[in-house]
Amino acid sequence: MAGWSTDTAHPPNAFLLEAQLYVGGVLEAVPDERIVEALSECLRLRPVIERRTGSATAEATGYIEFESIEKAEKAYATANPAWLADYNCSLTLHLSPPSPSSPPEPTPRATVRVVKMLPLDTTAGALFDLCRPFGPIHRCVLHYAAAFPPGSGPAEFKGQAYVTYYDESHAQTATEELHCVDFGGSTIIVQPYRAPRKSDQQQQQSKWASTPAFVPLGQPPHLNAVAPAWSPSQRSFSGTSQSSIHSQPSFLPPHIQQVPSTGAAIDPCNLFIKSIDPSVTSQDLFEAFKSFGKIVSARVMRNDATGQSKEFGFVSFTTPIEAHAALRGMDGQMVVGSTGEGKPVVVRLHEPKKFREGRLRARYSSNGDEEIDGRFQGLSVGAESPLQSPSGSVYAPNESYPSSSPEPSQQSPLPSISPPITPLSEQDRLLAAVRKLEPSQASEIVELLMGLPKKERAMCLFNPEHLKSKIADALIILTPDSDPEPSPPPKPSATASLPTPATSPRATKTAVPPMPASFADLARLPAVDFVALVRNRDLSSLGVERISREKEDDTDAFMDALDGKAVADVKQKLGDRVFKVVKALGVKGAPKITIQLLDSEDLRALAHLADYPLVVKERIPAPSSSSK
Repeated sequence: MAGWSTDTAHPPNAFLLEAQLYVGGVLEAVPDERIVEALSECLRLRPVIERRTGSATAEATGYIEFESIEKAEKAYATANPAWLADYNCSLTLHLSPPSPSSPPEPTPRATVRVVKMLPLDTTAGALFDLCRPFGPIHRCVLHYAAAFPPGSGPAEFKGQAYVTYYDESHAQTATEELHCVDFGGSTIIVQPYRAPRKSDQQQQQSKWASTPAFVPLGQPPHLNAVAPAWSPSQRSFSGTSQSSIHSQPSFLPPHIQQVPSTGAAIDPCNLFIKSIDPSVTSQDLFEAFKSFGKIVSARVMRNDATGQSKEFGFVSFTTPIEAHAALRGMDGQMVVGSTGEGKPVVVRLHEPKKFREGRLRARYSSNGDEEIDGRFQGLSVGAESPLQSPSGSVYAPNESYPSSSPEPSQQSPLPSISPPITPLSEQDRLLAAVRKLEPSQASEIVELLMGLPKKERAMCLFNPEHLKSKIADALIILTPDSDPEPSPPPKPSATASLPTPATSPRATKTAVPPMPASFADLARLPAVDFVALVRNRDLSSLGVERISREKEDDTDAFMDALDGKAVADVKQKLGDRVFKVVKALGVKGAPKITIQLLDSEDLRALAHLADYPLVVKERIPAPSSSSK
C-alpha cells in the first residue's frame, strides 16, 4: 500500500476500531457511484446504503466498508463532509450510526496547524499521507480562497491547508519534523494557526443588531427573542468612599462584569467569534457550539446590501459556565460550513465598544499606565480567566483605590491619538532576537549575521531554530581555539578590509609543481598547485581522478560571472558554495574552516578545489586531543 501503513512507529487511532464509517446527510437520489467518486482517494470501498422511501429528497442511511482502517481514517479526515454540488447535499461520515442515542464524535484537543507553501496540485489525501505518521488526524482540509472580485470565478487553492490532530503532542512533533521540509518540490511551512487581526471587524453593536439571529427551535418563548443589550447606569467614583460604593444596589445580573472607569459591562454568556469561513451559516455556527450547553442565539453577521458574510458572529449561552467551556473548547478549532469549506475560528468574550476603547487608550498611554493597570487588576476577558471570584462577585474593586479624585494638577490626560511608531531596521530586529539567546556577544554575532544573504537573514527572524544554528556557527568563529596558533587567520568583517589573495584570471598558466609522494602531500599543496597538477598529471595512483570537463567549465563560468565585483561580494558567493562542501563532510567548525580557506587561497583555484571534497577533507586539520 502506498503512503503510510500500520506500524509501531505510527500512533494508532484509538477512536476508529474497524474499517467502516456511517453516512449522514446524503439524499436517497445520490447513487453509489457518486459516493465512490467523492471518496476517490480512499479506494477501495463498498457503500451499503439503504434507500427506503424512494423519495429523491429523503435522507438515506447506511455505512461504507473500506479496504482497511487506514483508508477509513483518511476518508474521515479528508472528505468529511464532502459537498455533492450536483445533488445539493453533503456526505458526512460518522464513527457510529447518527442517532440521538449514539455517543458524540471525539473532539480534538490540539491547536490547528496551518500548512503553507504547498504545491498547487496537492490533494487532501496526499497531505494526510504526509502528516499521518506523527499521530491520528481529526481533519485535513485544503483552503480554497474566494475569487476577487466576488463572483468573478470559482474558489482557488493557493497552497494553504489546515491539519488538526487529536493530541497536542502529536501536533507539536509534526510541526517540528515537517517545518521547512521539501514536499513536491516546494519548501512547506508548518506552524500553529493564529488568526490575523482585522481592524475592519471593529464594528458598532448597533450595526450588529441589524442581522437576524439563528434561534434553535423548541426552546421556551422567552429565549426565542434576542436579549436586549445591558445598559448599566453610569456611576461616578469621585468623592465617594469605598463603603458607599459597596452599599449601592447593583442593577446588573450577577454574571455581568462592570468596569468602573468606563461604565461598560461584559456579559460572560456572550461569545464573539471571528475568522469564520464565508460559507459558514448561523445554522452551522449553532451546530458547532451546541455540545457545550443551551444556546440562546447563534448568528453570523452579514452585509445588509450583498448578503455576504462579514466573517464574524456571536453565540450566546444561558450560563457563564457553558460559555466558558465553549470558549476554551472552540478557540482555534475548525468550523466547517455545509459546502465542506472551513477554517479555525477565534473565540473571545464580547467586549462592548466603551470597554474596548478604554483598554486601547490605556495601552497607548504614556503617563497613566500604572494607574490604569491598577484599576483593571484582577479583570481579564481571556480564555484562561475565571468567571467568578470566590466571593461570588465577578468584579471586586481594588482596595487601594483612592477614595476621591486626584487634584487636577495630578491628572495626566490620555492622548487621543497613539504616537507614531518608527519601524525597526533589520539589523535592530536581529540584535533584539540575538540578545534573548546570547546577550554577551550579541553585537559581534549580528555583525556576522548581516554578512549572510538576505534570504538567510529573513529565515533567522522567521525561524528561531534557524537563528539558534546560525548563532552556534558564529560562536565557533568568535571563540578562539584552545591551542595557540602561530598566525591565526583574521576574522571577517562586513566593514574591515581583509588581505585577500588575488583571483587568478581564467587563462593564467601556472607552472606544474613536482609530483607529490602521497595523497596527504597532495592535499597540503596550495589550491593553485593542486589545480595545475590535476589538469596536467595523472593522479590516479594517489587516489584522485580528474572530474569531467563540463563540470570544470561550469565552475569557471561561475567565477567568470563574479568578475568585476567587489572582493567581499565574490567571497560571499564563493563562501556559500565552499561552506556546503565543508558542511557535508561532517567536520566541526565548518564556518571557521570556510573563512580560513577564503582568506588563504586563490579564489578561482579554491572554487575548483571544492569540486574534490575528499581533498578538501584531507586539508582540514584533525581536532587536537588536548582541546577542551
